[in-house]
Amino acid sequence: MDGSVTITSNDHDDGLDRRCSRPFLISIVAGEGVRSIRIVMTCGDDRRTEVFHNYQADAQDVVTVSGRVDFYEDADENASDLDGRATFSFLIQPD
Repeated sequence: MDGSVTITSNDHDDGLDRRCSRPFLISIVAGEGVRSIRIVMTCGDDRRTEVFHNYQADAQDVVTVSGRVDFYEDADENASDLDGRATFSFLIQPD
């Protein structure tokens, strides 16, 4: 199965309302086990979003998706100023 994930983030510093959006392509093979993906996206100089996805497709092509999103105050990947975290989980049913 192939699909895409689009991450959208805002940077409100300095009175600006910068909105950043970027699509990422993902490919999943049924029965291959859990596939983990880490996506890093920055918006301006002051925001970094890291998305950790876990995908697993069963024999009926139902995909279980789970993961978390970490929001950082600094765009530098070495910075550790975690500003917030959210988790998610859902199923994707075949057509």
